[in-house]
Order: sequence, then C-alpha cells, then structure tokens
Amino acid sequence: MTGWYAGQVETEDGSLFLENLYVADNWWTRFWGLQFRSELPAETGLLLNPCNSVHTCFMRFPLNLVFLDSHGRVVRCREAIQSWRFVLPQNDQVVATLEVPVSKPLPANGTLLTRILPSGKYSLLDSDSRF
Repeated sequence: MTGWYAGQVETEDGSLFLENLYVADNWWTRFWGLQFRSELPAETGLLLNPCNSVHTCFMRFPLNLVFLDSHGRVVRCREAIQSWRFVLPQNDQVVATLEVPVSKPLPANGTLLTRILPSGKYSLLDSDSRF
C-alpha cells in the first residue's frame, strides 16, 4: 500500500470506521495513490494530506471519497467515483481527502474522524504521531 500505516479510524461516537489507514503525505505518495492497484481492501483507506481534489486516472475500481477540513471533520462525501474522473469538492474548507472502498458506508457531513494507535487517539491529520 502507498504511504505509511497510521492505525485505525473511528468516528466521534466511538464507532470503528476503518481497520487500516495509510497516509500519503508527500508529493510522490499522493501522486501514486491507488493507481494501477487491482482493489482497495475492505476496511482500508488512504488519506491524501494535503489534498483538496482527486483524479481517478489509471484506477481499476471505483471508490468513495471523504473530504475533510483541517480538524478531520467530514465536509463532503462522494460515492462510487469511477475511473478517469476529476473530483473537486467545491468547498474552501477541504484540506485532505480519504479514499475508501465503495462497500464502506460514508459518514455524515460534520462527523469528526480520529486516528487510533496503541499509544492513544490522535487527529486524523496529525502526521507527527506515527507508529
């Protein structure tokens, strides 16, 4: 998987949202993303940070997109984005994008997402807290 392993993701009500989160936080890992992969495993997501728009060129599968503000709060979601699309959330608050499988139900707008590590809970966008 592209990027570094960043733990699990839960919603503000304590529900587990993703079992496995990977973070792409430099130019190369954001550019490479999920291109040419055959699938995005269930319960796995890729956080592109910073990222306020997405392309699905060279993607072999559709995916759901969760656009986040600087606190890790959901600003907007887009479902089942097919290959060869360009997606702009049209919202100035968006600073990061979480790519998840289409099988994953999307959180409601306004939901705060948090990273869970053995050492505690962290902001979804805090790249200083790594394993």
